[in-house]
Amino acid sequence: MRPHLLAHIEQQRAGTAGKVEQALKIFLLACAWLLTIERDNGR
Repeated sequence: MRPHLLAHIEQQRAGTAGKVEQALKIFLLACAWLLTIERDNGR
C-alpha cells in the first residue's frame, strides 16, 4: 500500500472511533436522564 493511502485509512478509522465515542456519550447521558426521571416519578 502507498503511504498516503495508509494515512487516509487511519484517518477514517479515527473519525469512525470518534463518532462511536460521541454516540456512546449521548446514549449514556440519555440513560442517566431517563433514570433521573424515573426516580423523580417514584417519590
